[in-house]
Amino acid sequence: MIGGYADKILRVAFSNEKISEEPLNFSLVRSLIDCLGIASKIMLEELDPNMKPFDPRNKLILVTGSLTGSHCTHCE
Repeated sequence: MIGGYADKILRVAFSNEKISEEPLNFSLVRSLIDCLGIASKIMLEELDPNMKPFDPRNKLILVTGSLTGSHCTHCE
């Protein structure tokens, strides 16, 4: 495990109540500039660009970055 990641992507399908895990490709993480790039890649590859915002097939993509949970001395 490298800093801030749990080594996997968790997918939750609310429509059929299924949960699946897939391994996180760390070379992809490095090349896509952390979590924002991963979320963008998922969105671009798996969603129709003409899909309406409230379409039932649309996805909610939640990601955390490598600094999630780290201690920030400036935030106290």
